[in-house]
Amino acid sequence: MVQSFRGARSGDFREAVITMPQEQSMGEKLGLPRQDPGYIPCDMDEENIQSVGFLISSSVSYFFQNLSRRQRPARKLFMIERNRMASSCF
Repeated sequence: MVQSFRGARSGDFREAVITMPQEQSMGEKLGLPRQDPGYIPCDMDEENIQSVGFLISSSVSYFFQNLSRRQRPARKLFMIERNRMASSCF
């Protein structure tokens, strides 16, 4: 499935790369759940969002994440669901 790009334009190469199918891991092919049960996305990690390092590195995002009427409840809901799923597994 490797194509030769000798003499091809950059647009042809870009189109070929974009149309290539993404490789799936063996777990995704079998429909298994994520292998890292402790994974928390960056925008849902309460410690990360309220840290001074986040304020210094990205002050606009810091204020948006901490003062937005949508983001704070979304994080709380995420943690409630995560804790519910963890407690139901045991």
